[in-house]
Amino acid sequence: MLADRLGVGHWRIWRAKLTMEENIDRIFDAIQEKLVLLRGHL
Repeated sequence: MLADRLGVGHWRIWRAKLTMEENIDRIFDAIQEKLVLLRGHL
């Protein structure tokens, strides 16, 4: 029972880290796209 709870806890933490990394990647992609657009306008 306790091991199951710990396993779920680790899984949730791992998932949260993974989604955070995915979000950071998306934010960087969006920033790069905006920089490319700005360079195109200059």
